[in-house]
Amino acid sequence: MRSLLDVLCYNITLKMNTVERQKRFWWAVADRAGPWLAAVCALHCLALPIALALNASIAVSLLSWRHPYHGVATFVLSLGRWETLGVGLSLALSFASLALGFMRHRHWQPAAWLLASTVVFMIALSSLLPIGLWEHAALMASGSLLLLGATLHDRRLRKHC
Repeated sequence: MRSLLDVLCYNITLKMNTVERQKRFWWAVADRAGPWLAAVCALHCLALPIALALNASIAVSLLSWRHPYHGVATFVLSLGRWETLGVGLSLALSFASLALGFMRHRHWQPAAWLLASTVVFMIALSSLLPIGLWEHAALMASGSLLLLGATLHDRRLRKHC
């Protein structure tokens, strides 16, 4: 016959296992979201200046209030205001993912890549250096690619543990 204490301990451990499963699920989501955010950021940083330079109708729609695509072009151009938030979110997710990976595999290379991408992002987002649009886009894209490389390298190291 099982005692009351055994039943209570079983229920507590069952609840803790459910909570732990939920934590693992959200860490897995963060682990997969980090590389995707970095890749989307790199594509955005490379595509926006090229689209503005090559597509004359976007440039005309920015200058003309009567152009039918003026609102769309203004919205696309205003996305630059949100890039600091996107970079911060991407760095936070990648940092959390790489911290968990480091606790598992004890390799420092992904952390070095994360540090390099953070330095590149800080240079690109700071107003201390007079950089133009193309230099800013190149720095942001290279920082995103470094971040993508760090998270993918970390996932590869975790598979071999």
